[in-house]
Amino acid sequence: MGMTGTEGRSIFSARVSPVRWVILASLLLIWAALFLYSRWYVSLPLMVVLFSSVIFLVRPEAAAYLMVFLVPTFFNYVGFYLNESNIGVRTNKIFPLFMVFLIPGALALLLKKLSRLHEGIKGGYFLGAASVLLVIYAAVSLSWAPSLDYGLVSLVIIMLNMVLCYFIIGLVNSETLHRRLMLCWVLAGVITAALVSLSIFDIPREEFFYRKVADLLTFIYNNSTKVKVRGHALGHPNAASTILNMAMSVNVGLLLFEKEKLIRRLLWASLMFMLFANFLTMSKAGIGSMIIVGCVFLVVYARLRKRIIRNAILGIAAIVLVFVLSLIYTQEKRTPRLLNVSYRGQVISLDDRFKMWRAGLAQMKLRGDKVKGLGPGGFDYTTGYPHSHNLFLSFFFDFGAVGLVYASVLFLAFGKKIVTCFIRNFREQTTYLQVMTIAFSGGLLALGIHSTVDQYYFKSVIWLFFGLAVSTFNLSDRAK
Repeated sequence: MGMTGTEGRSIFSARVSPVRWVILASLLLIWAALFLYSRWYVSLPLMVVLFSSVIFLVRPEAAAYLMVFLVPTFFNYVGFYLNESNIGVRTNKIFPLFMVFLIPGALALLLKKLSRLHEGIKGGYFLGAASVLLVIYAAVSLSWAPSLDYGLVSLVIIMLNMVLCYFIIGLVNSETLHRRLMLCWVLAGVITAALVSLSIFDIPREEFFYRKVADLLTFIYNNSTKVKVRGHALGHPNAASTILNMAMSVNVGLLLFEKEKLIRRLLWASLMFMLFANFLTMSKAGIGSMIIVGCVFLVVYARLRKRIIRNAILGIAAIVLVFVLSLIYTQEKRTPRLLNVSYRGQVISLDDRFKMWRAGLAQMKLRGDKVKGLGPGGFDYTTGYPHSHNLFLSFFFDFGAVGLVYASVLFLAFGKKIVTCFIRNFREQTTYLQVMTIAFSGGLLALGIHSTVDQYYFKSVIWLFFGLAVSTFNLSDRAK
C-alpha cells in the first residue's frame, strides 16, 4: 500500500527552512560550549542574554517592554557585584540586572538610527547636552573622589541610568508603541502592588543572597530593609510608594481615555489595588504627594472637573475605605504611622533628614569640596548614610555647583513642560496624548514633591520615568 501525504515522512524531511536548522544547530553548539566551560547557572543566563540580544537586534522595542517590567520590579536590588571593586559584597552599588538586556537593545537602536532604519522624534535635547556634560564632570571628579573603586562603580551606574533614559526617548516614535509601554507600566505597578502586599508577611523571606558566577562578577539579590512592619516590595517602602505613584498616574490617564468596558473595569481594579498597596507602604511623603496630585487631577482633567463635588466625595470615600482595609490587612493595633507627626524616634523622621544633609555639608567642608562636590557616590561613602534623601541635594553633594546647575536645568525644564501642559490642555482633552501628557505631568509633580524628603539620582526607575515623560511630551508636541 503506498503512502500519501506526510505518512512515513522523517522528521528531518519536514518543511523547516534550512536557515532555521542552521540557527538552531548553532545555538545548541554555543550552549554546549558554554555548558562545557562554565557551570549550568552561568551558561543558562548567558544563553538567555544571547537569545535576547538576537531579538533586540531586530526589535529593540522588545528591550523597552522588558525595561518597563524589570526596572520597577527589581529596581537596583538585583544585579551584579564587581569583585575587584573591593567595595564589599553587601552594597547597593551593583550593576542592575536589566543592564544585560538594556545594552544590546541600546546598541541595536543606535545601529538602526545610523542605518536610518529608525526615525526618532526631535525633542529632549535640553536634557541630552546637560546630561553628557554631567557625565564628563563626574568622570573628572574621580580625581578627587574619596574612593576610586566606589566612584568608578557609581559612575557606571550613572551612565547606565542615562542610557536607559535616552534609549526610551530615542525609541518611542509612535502612539501605538507608547500605548503598549503604558500597559506594561500599569502591569509593572500591579506586580509591585502584589509584592508590597506579600512583603507584609515577609514574602519572599530571603533577604540577601549572593553567588559568584565568574572571577569578576557575583550575582546579588538584596532585599534587606530595616522597616519590617511596612510593605516594601523588593526594597524600601518609600521606593515602592514612588513606583506606585508613577503607575497610578499612568493608570488614571488610561482610565479616563479608555472606552471599552472590560478594559475600564480592569483599570479600575488595578488602580484600587495600587492605592491599597500604597497605604501598606505607610510612606507619608509618597501618600501625601499622591493625594495632592489626585486633587490636581480633579481640577485639570475636564471629565473630573465637570462633576468635581461628586468626584471629590467619591475620591475621599475611596481613600478612607482603602485606608481602613489596609489597617485590617496589616492588623495594625497602634496609632497608624500615617496619622503620626514625624518625631525623632521614628525611622526615618524629618529631623533625621536634616541630620543627613548637615553631614553632607560637613563632609564637603572637611574635604574642601564646597564647589566641586564629593564625586560619584561620595555622599554615601563619606557619611555612611545610604543616600541623601533628597533628589535635588543628591546632585549637589556629589557634583557641587555643577550638580546644582544640572538639577536646576532638569527640574526647571520639567516644570515648564508641566505648566505648559496644564495650560494648553485645561479646557478639554479629546486625544490620547492630551490625556497622557496630563498623567505624566501629575506623575512628575508627585515625584517632585516626594523628592524633597527622599530619592536620589541613582534610582533607575526615576530615569525610566523621565524617559517616558519626555517621549510623551515629544509625541504630543508633534501632534499639535
